[in-house]
Amino acid sequence: MLAAMSDRLVDTLLAPIDPGEFIRSYWNKQPLHIRGGTRAREKIDAFGFDMADFRKAATRIPDKDWARRSSNDGDPFLCVHRSDGGMQHSHRILADQIDFAYRAGFTLQFDGLQVVHPPFALVASRLAQELNHVGNVKVYSFLSPANAGARMHFDRTPNFIIQLEGTKHWRYSKKPCMQNPPHKSMFSGFEGFRRAYPWAEVIGPEAAEMVDVTLEPGDVLHLPAGTWHDATAGDHSLAITLEFDNAPLAVILTNQLARKLMTKNVWRETPPLVDVLDANAQASIERYREACADRLVELKELIDTLTPDDLLMLCYRDLLSVETDENGDGAAAGPPVSVTDSVRPDDVLVAPHALHWTYDNAPDGIRVVIITSPHGEASVGLGALPLIERLTEVPSFRAGDATTWSPDPLGYTWEEVSEVLEILLASGLLRAARSPRTRSIPERETAGDGSFEPEPATRG
Repeated sequence: MLAAMSDRLVDTLLAPIDPGEFIRSYWNKQPLHIRGGTRAREKIDAFGFDMADFRKAATRIPDKDWARRSSNDGDPFLCVHRSDGGMQHSHRILADQIDFAYRAGFTLQFDGLQVVHPPFALVASRLAQELNHVGNVKVYSFLSPANAGARMHFDRTPNFIIQLEGTKHWRYSKKPCMQNPPHKSMFSGFEGFRRAYPWAEVIGPEAAEMVDVTLEPGDVLHLPAGTWHDATAGDHSLAITLEFDNAPLAVILTNQLARKLMTKNVWRETPPLVDVLDANAQASIERYREACADRLVELKELIDTLTPDDLLMLCYRDLLSVETDENGDGAAAGPPVSVTDSVRPDDVLVAPHALHWTYDNAPDGIRVVIITSPHGEASVGLGALPLIERLTEVPSFRAGDATTWSPDPLGYTWEEVSEVLEILLASGLLRAARSPRTRSIPERETAGDGSFEPEPATRG
């Protein structure tokens, strides 16, 4: 059972360490083992996941076609690991193979739990909000029988491991092998990583620099991105991993630049075709070179308009939102005005915190989509799934624009869109800003051609 909403989940996760001190001294800098101690049962209860939940969630993994079409956070899947001569191999399995695989000595890895286990959708959303993490938070579970585990490797993301049942022995490097690695790597494939990223200054694991710990129920382990580690279960182990997915500043910025540039037709055009057998092909390429020169001038002019505050606003929108007064001066913004009657096409709607979704069967057997955030939960019909997927990517938007978010060329009708948006507004998952004085981000609502320009997705 999740901790009460009035309590911060991050406080429970890190107790007795102060979150501020953890961020300053440890987050993605150096590993930290936090013993459960007297708070162990509280930590276990806060995440409330056991073998029965593991099995139940596995039955809700969508088939491959469904996952490819609908999963906003990756494809949830269940796989087993086996080791052979230092190599580690993975194979996907089905829910009804769990007990057989466990008895056969395999480690089971469950990816994407936040998609198929609703309580973990709320966990991911709450932690993203409480820590203002601009990437996704994903939840994994690892189930291991005696002496099974993972070979030496490092991950590209910082993680928390919460031990729920049994014990697991970990060896990890005292510090990351590099800051913000571009990809994960097994030690057995380390040379392949070096060839793929020759510019990366990476050091291999050294025995003298490894730390040995045994996680017991309620213990938490933080591993920064790039930390070499392996793990071996005791008699039995069930744990979850919270992955704080990367959101590089380069990607945040380029996404924002793309949104601005795409308001102009010349930037939406695909480079022209060139017949490879045409004698004038080279002349065509030279003409396009001139067009590219013009585009680079426009890009430089756009970049010159950006300020450090613009980048801060892209990263910390919720913390730095401001309201402009009648004189154009900035002042701390209050909550956007709530909608008390029917939503209108011109309403600007804002997702105040990250939205996550999963799906389930309603009591009457109808398939529904469940949307959660720290502010509430709501369910809508399966036909609204493309709209919900887009909402997790666009934190602010004009309500009428949502009619174009359907994969059907005809789009949604306004009646269909307004019904879903009103449900989300009533549940607190969306807020509306009707007052001209209330702005999510100053001078950012419209693009150069007067159309509404949504802010880039940074969480979800």
